[in-house]
Amino acid sequence: MNLNDLEIFEAIIETGSLNKAAKALGYAQSNISARLKSLEHEFRTTLVERSAKGVEPTRIGKRLYCASLRITAELDDVRREAAGAPGDLLITEALMHYMMTNVPSFRPESYGTIVVRRQSNIVPEARRHQYKSVVAFVEMEELDNYRLMSTEVLEAAYLAAEDGAEGIPVGVPLLINHDKECAFRKRSLHDHVATRNERRLMEVDSLETIVTMVEQGKGIALLPSYLTEQRKLRKISTEPIRLPYRIYGEVE
Repeated sequence: MNLNDLEIFEAIIETGSLNKAAKALGYAQSNISARLKSLEHEFRTTLVERSAKGVEPTRIGKRLYCASLRITAELDDVRREAAGAPGDLLITEALMHYMMTNVPSFRPESYGTIVVRRQSNIVPEARRHQYKSVVAFVEMEELDNYRLMSTEVLEAAYLAAEDGAEGIPVGVPLLINHDKECAFRKRSLHDHVATRNERRLMEVDSLETIVTMVEQGKGIALLPSYLTEQRKLRKISTEPIRLPYRIYGEVE
């Protein structure tokens, strides 16, 4: 077994598919299958169960996955320390934009690498690699290699095109992010149900695309309030919506 085998195994578990793991890593699927067979031979047990829906880790497979994440994170930390390199930042797209614009103390140049991930990928990525800081809406108390530094608030509002009609036509959809863990999506769905809103929902796979569609009058969306100062947008909700986000630091 080598470290590359662990990287391959992590990708198999996280994608739930040998084919997707091969594409993600740029390998032939036959190579992925061979490395998995090699691991199973070394541990003398089945590590994943195959089905038409993909693969699921067995009990031992889950233990190996967790151990692999710890090993690769520790090695990344050692490499960084040995190189004297600054720590890395893990952050979501929405929070990166927000902090660049609204947090004067934020110094992105102080990091070696800035990694931007979907909200649903934050915790798996934080397990895989040791980051100096993680900024996200999600709670990460289950990860003992990070500690909560502070909880802050991002103010949001429902926004529409600046030059649109005062009343939003019923046919204009409410845009929500495709990422199931997105804080804006979760709050939008909550409000949609609570108010019994009949407006059609449309999933979009990009924050920037959502902003552009709203700006062009092709939808409305819950977005950071500060965007009204930068883009051709206006608020259509009166009460501010405060979404908490968290800043984590690595445990020394």
